[in-house]
Amino acid sequence: MPTAQLACRWKRPGSDPEARETTRLSQLMALAYTAVADLAEPLITLESLMNLRILAAGLVLASSSAMAAHCPADMKKIDAALAAKPALSEAQMTEVKKHRADGEALHKAGKHKESVDTLGKAMKLLKI
Repeated sequence: MPTAQLACRWKRPGSDPEARETTRLSQLMALAYTAVADLAEPLITLESLMNLRILAAGLVLASSSAMAAHCPADMKKIDAALAAKPALSEAQMTEVKKHRADGEALHKAGKHKESVDTLGKAMKLLKI
């Protein structure tokens, strides 16, 4: 075979425009397949939903125990303020004592949010 024919047949890799288009097409097809495969996967799996439920339950338990610990501290603050003989009218003093008793009852009943709110009213009257 003459050298001129060999030179025409031999082409540098990547210099053939048809080969480059085929490579680009295969890359685009691979990218499209990956995108479709990603869309086919569910965004929220059953496992991630279960993990979310467990996390939510843990947060509820943690917040309720934090509230339960808050009630006795508020009751002690109210008792200390009452022992200091605050300058309140008889009606205000009666209201403070009522809120203090209601808050303790709610705490014992396990209604900690309501207990904190009720004790907060007494603390507001005592300005603590």
